[in-house]
Amino acid sequence: MIMKHKPEGWVVLTFQSIDEKPCYVIFCSWRSEDTWRLSSGSTVLPHLSPCGKYWIWPQISGSTYELPVDEENGYTFYTGSVLENLLKEGYSDGTQLTRIALSDILDT
Repeated sequence: MIMKHKPEGWVVLTFQSIDEKPCYVIFCSWRSEDTWRLSSGSTVLPHLSPCGKYWIWPQISGSTYELPVDEENGYTFYTGSVLENLLKEGYSDGTQLTRIALSDILDT
């Protein structure tokens, strides 16, 4: 079953994959529940929904994220501290993540 995630806030992270292509991961935050989630990653860029209110970003796992256009960098104090720790520590395999702005990778 394909999952569709609709976070309230989000941040784009990136790292170099084994084949030297950038992989983009989405750090998602739900302020109403003070929870977070990290996407599986994608090597393709998102597209704008027909209504213009969401970025639609399919992931390697097959799930899709609908990211509210005006909620980039939206998170709570708690989820922000999780994000900062993730940026500092990286993945358990040593892969380091870098925070980037969506506008820096889109040709808009």
